[in-house]
Amino acid sequence: MTFEAALANRLLSAAVITDAVGSRVDWMRRVQGAALPAITLQTISDRRDQHMTGFHPAVTRVQIDLWTASFAASLPLREAILAVLVPAATVDGIRFQRGQGVSVRADHETAADGTDLYRQIIDILFTHNG
Repeated sequence: MTFEAALANRLLSAAVITDAVGSRVDWMRRVQGAALPAITLQTISDRRDQHMTGFHPAVTRVQIDLWTASFAASLPLREAILAVLVPAATVDGIRFQRGQGVSVRADHETAADGTDLYRQIIDILFTHNG
């Protein structure tokens, strides 16, 4: 199992997330016009420090984008994502230490069809064995 698959599965195994987004958790891009809310994931950096006997646990910064149709709808889902991803956990054989360096910001954009898209942008630094 890869880190990426385990992180997506971590979100998809939480009822509070799937009740809201279903299976709409994807790496790198959201299908234009797809139903909202949805979550996209993107690796920002993936540090692989090593020593004489091999690699240390990987340290990966991931940007989690939560896409919703209204700002108000984004707020409880943002908190649910944090509650699911920040605690230490083991998922599909990947050991996640507690998420660090968490930052959150909000954004708004208008799709080509005029639809308002509200985005919560969450950055988390994960230390893991994936």
